[in-house]
Amino acid sequence: MRVAFFGVLILVASAFNFASAATKNEQTVLVKAEIFYNGKLLSRPQILTLMNEKTSIQIGDDESKLDWQVTASNSSLLPAAVDAIELDTSLEYTKDGHTFKSAPKIITEPGVETSIQVGTSEGNTLEIKVTAERK
Repeated sequence: MRVAFFGVLILVASAFNFASAATKNEQTVLVKAEIFYNGKLLSRPQILTLMNEKTSIQIGDDESKLDWQVTASNSSLLPAAVDAIELDTSLEYTKDGHTFKSAPKIITEPGVETSIQVGTSEGNTLEIKVTAERK
């Protein structure tokens, strides 16, 4: 029941961000992701966000929960890639009382899937595959 509730919140937040962007004439970015923990797909969230504005979602229930925050901006780190999108992300996954946290910075070309995988000394891995496009 909680997962469905969070899904509604995501749609409402996305619609609000899109409406705000249209009235302010600001650029929006659609960020699509696949998030894996130890090779198992956790979620396929999508966020429509304003450029340079932190957006977050929370998916899950009492047994497992995924928090994802993303801020999209024009990348200044790769001057040769003028269209590059920089994603400052924060992921927190909790399951069975154990929490895995990571805050990768991802630089990608619009529409190109980019992935990053991080691991722990215990052998657990968190992988995110992400695509971002300006709208």
